[in-house]
Amino acid sequence: MPLDANAPDLDLCCLPGDFTVTKIPSGYLIGRALEHDGPGPWWEYIAIVKTYHDAYSHATRLAEESGRSAWFHKHGDDYEPLNKPRTKAARD
Repeated sequence: MPLDANAPDLDLCCLPGDFTVTKIPSGYLIGRALEHDGPGPWWEYIAIVKTYHDAYSHATRLAEESGRSAWFHKHGDDYEPLNKPRTKAARD
C-alpha cells in the first residue's frame, strides 16, 4: 500500500506501527503511528508516564519486541530516533 502525499519522509520519521514519545505537561505520552487514512489523528494512545527514562524504556522495548522503530517527537513534524531505525529497504 503506497503512502500518501502527506506521509512523513521515511528517512526522517515514523511509519505505521512505529512508537512515539511526546513531551506533555503531565509527563510523556507514548503512542503508535497509524496508517494515514482520512483526516487523522494518525496515532493511537498507549500510555502516559512521568519520566523520560520510563518513556524511553517503554517505547524502545515495545519497538524492539515488534521489530519496529521508536521516535522522540521534538515538535511539529520533527522526530529523533530513540532506537536504531530500520533501514529504508526493510520498511518497503
